[in-house]
Amino acid sequence: MTLPTTGPISFSMVNVELDKAATASGTFNDADFRGLAGIPTGAISMSDQYGKSSAIVGGNDYTSSTENLAGGSTSAYLRFDEDGKVWSSPVFSGASDYAQLDWIDPASVNIGDDYEIKYSSLIDNTGSNGSYSGFSTVWQSLSSASYPTVTCNPEVVASITYDFSIRKVGTTTVLSTDTALVRASSLDTGGDVGP
Repeated sequence: MTLPTTGPISFSMVNVELDKAATASGTFNDADFRGLAGIPTGAISMSDQYGKSSAIVGGNDYTSSTENLAGGSTSAYLRFDEDGKVWSSPVFSGASDYAQLDWIDPASVNIGDDYEIKYSSLIDNTGSNGSYSGFSTVWQSLSSASYPTVTCNPEVVASITYDFSIRKVGTTTVLSTDTALVRASSLDTGGDVGP
């Protein structure tokens, strides 16, 4: 899952992180060993593997948009969950959430315990059309983080755009910074959803 940040570390632990058999043979100079450490050339040691993970974090921008066809107020959000999934508010108010691309690859149960998220660079387009909540500029555990939610008033559109960063718990290295757009619409379309 992720190599320890302190204490003993072994070649077998690195092999497992690289999805190899624990007893697989190899050297510090193997490309996958160096790739995991982030050291393509030069001196390398086992301590360079502390806190490393073969998981790929981020690299995706996300959009969530919810509409209330009846013209009443509605809310939209993106939720990054502890199992590596990104959930969007329903497309139409009252429907179910839906999954987008995962925030980590590979995703796994409770992986969010090892990661934190922080929001930044907010562009507030709600104005008098609505409001937003849940926007936090401090690092939060992905297993319990708040998530920005936009609520619009009847017969209008409100949105926010923001950046989100993800890092490993206990580190200062940001693994990914991407952008999210969250939009809520309560414009009365008269029930027509087609062109």
